[in-house]
Amino acid sequence: PTYLRYVYDSLNKGALNAENAAALPQGFIGLYEQEFTQKTPAGERKKVLNQLALWALFKGPVSANLAASVLELEEEKMKDLVDTYSSWFNSPESGKYELYHERLRVYLLQKLKSEEIKLLNEKIITFLEDAIKQAKGEQDEYYALEHLHQHMALESQLGNQYERLHSYVNQDSLWRRQIQLSKGYDWS
Repeated sequence: PTYLRYVYDSLNKGALNAENAAALPQGFIGLYEQEFTQKTPAGERKKVLNQLALWALFKGPVSANLAASVLELEEEKMKDLVDTYSSWFNSPESGKYELYHERLRVYLLQKLKSEEIKLLNEKIITFLEDAIKQAKGEQDEYYALEHLHQHMALESQLGNQYERLHSYVNQDSLWRRQIQLSKGYDWS
């Protein structure tokens, strides 16, 4: 349905010509590739790809502020990214965003080397570990308690490093904090 919606909207806007079938993007990948290259200057593509890939690694909706903090960027730059690629994002909660489709996540992550994915995931893990240590009860700690183990599992899969994940999931104090903040066993 997403691909059909794109073609339908593009035909209505005049961005696509019904007489030129060759101009149609080839499936989802062609759609993403076309939109990415149209909206991003060649010199900035790598930087923008890393920012979008960060969103592909997130396991749930987060604020632009949280995403910007992980990459040590200004929040406005991350909001600009979300605005530029607004058709690629959903906002299931006010002020929080996530990529709208699993195929988009796969597309973005396939554009990076394994080492680049490891580096981005490590930035997330480091940021979330710090959020847990600070224990301020803010969005970053909530996200950490709900999803940090998934980022550590990815780290384990990419590099066969299970020690950090094993140590993390066996901390009784984290279980109590998860229950306290989630008001149940939702994240345990």
